[in-house]
Amino acid sequence: MSYDFKALAGVYKEFLRDVIAIETPSENKAQIDKLVTCIKDFAEKRGFETERIPFEKAGDYLILRRGKGSKKPVMFMAHLDTVHPVGSFGENTARVDGDIIYGPGASDCKGGIATSMMIMEALSETAGFDRPTLLLLTSDEEISCRLSGERGKNTIIETAKTACAVFNGEPGWSDRFVTARKGVMGLKLKIHGVAAHAGNGYFNGASAVREAAYKIIDIESLSSKEGCTFNCSLLRGGTSGNSVPDYCEFSVDVRGLTLKALDGAFEAVGKIAENARVTGTTCELCLLSRRPPMEETAGSLDLLSKINEAAEKLGQNEYAPYLSAGGSDACYTTMAGVPTVCCCGPFGSYQHSVRESVDTSSLAPRAELLFETSLLL
Repeated sequence: MSYDFKALAGVYKEFLRDVIAIETPSENKAQIDKLVTCIKDFAEKRGFETERIPFEKAGDYLILRRGKGSKKPVMFMAHLDTVHPVGSFGENTARVDGDIIYGPGASDCKGGIATSMMIMEALSETAGFDRPTLLLLTSDEEISCRLSGERGKNTIIETAKTACAVFNGEPGWSDRFVTARKGVMGLKLKIHGVAAHAGNGYFNGASAVREAAYKIIDIESLSSKEGCTFNCSLLRGGTSGNSVPDYCEFSVDVRGLTLKALDGAFEAVGKIAENARVTGTTCELCLLSRRPPMEETAGSLDLLSKINEAAEKLGQNEYAPYLSAGGSDACYTTMAGVPTVCCCGPFGSYQHSVRESVDTSSLAPRAELLFETSLLL
């Protein structure tokens, strides 16, 4: 089966430049909704059916559909949100240098949107392919569905349940696909102390910052290569340099391979929160977010074997299964019991930085690979 993916990539390079130019921080609903409108308009002109799913606080979700068939659809997925505030990339938000486009979310995960749509177009025009396709675009992946909440997670799960397989468009690699991911849990510790003059009243105070320092050392000491990792950051405390600080807070990023491991991590941090090393301080532990792990399944490994079958046909190298320490919405499609492979987007560099880029020369070969894989489903 042949299809002119290079010609299609030319069209989608222009589309990709346009969507990268729209800055979409996770908590900026107006900007994300602007991007949804841009993609929706482009998709409808290209023959896609669209369904916009509104949210009150989160940016809207968008589902694109293409093709007909009697069998379960092939599902693609990507996210719309990025991590930097509006203005971080200057006036020339999407900068093109040959095949490379620089800008917010260039490869994480706007490149995955373009690749998915290319594959869907090609499959819908392929005689004998008896499956429809759909692309689910979520709006708060970078903050673990904190704004879309249970409704957002359930939208992912219920949509996936209709599909035969899921390809998640996170940034791709040339030698591997992600078949498992660690779960991610976000915590915040709020420490209250007793304010006092840093000179005359020093010994009458109880420093919330000093208590935070003890807790940070204790929490990070829980990290292990075999178990969970605990990363403390975003420390804020005190009101002036000449006062004993009566308040301090910091966040903890916890990552683990199983739900049981995350449960154990929460319990361990809870014990540290309860144990005051500085007399007169108290601590409140808050759960900010929790994304379950994407656990490796036989179905996902079988889907990877089909990718490798297609790769051999195309003369591409073999791809290895890979465990990622980063989280993604692929955990929810795996929870739905659907074979899922992640990092199916084009290649890129410096994700989550102001140097983020996507290599558009990888659009065509990646689309062709997953097109051929879809024909094997």
